[in-house]
Amino acid sequence: MSKLAMVALAVLVAVFAWTVHWSWGAWTEVRPQGGNYRLLMPSTPEVEQLQLPLADGRTIRLQQVSVLKDGVGFFASHVDYPADMVRSAPAEQLLANVRDGTAKGHTLVSDKPISMAGKVAREYVILRSDEPVHTLTRSVLIGNRLYQLLVASRTGLDNNPDIRKFMDSFALLP
Repeated sequence: MSKLAMVALAVLVAVFAWTVHWSWGAWTEVRPQGGNYRLLMPSTPEVEQLQLPLADGRTIRLQQVSVLKDGVGFFASHVDYPADMVRSAPAEQLLANVRDGTAKGHTLVSDKPISMAGKVAREYVILRSDEPVHTLTRSVLIGNRLYQLLVASRTGLDNNPDIRKFMDSFALLP
């Protein structure tokens, strides 16, 4: 086998290995019940409903869909806050409060304002202090509903096109 053929074969093997590592085949469009949004996930997600306590003693219901695949967790959730809590501050401040609560006790690596569905949103990365996990979160508040997309990875968040595919697939339904 010629040197050129061996180099070409090595390139093909490297491309194939990269594709197998980062591409999980057909993605699934997910429309969480009652969520009024859609997004793409690398496989059929698990669905959970959790009760979250608020500081004033009330509880709210969070619905979450999640997929764990090859050491990467993909999560999407929505929760409706009481109207009086949402009216208490501008959306930017409420999103900063959510970020601060999530980052408490961990390291906030990056944080930036963004736009999601034409609304004010935040994107931030947190390095957890209890385990070597990076989380990338996008949060948007529309009315009194908080939507969050989160990816968690032990291997970092760079160089994985599937993370952006998931994050960029979020869309509100009419």
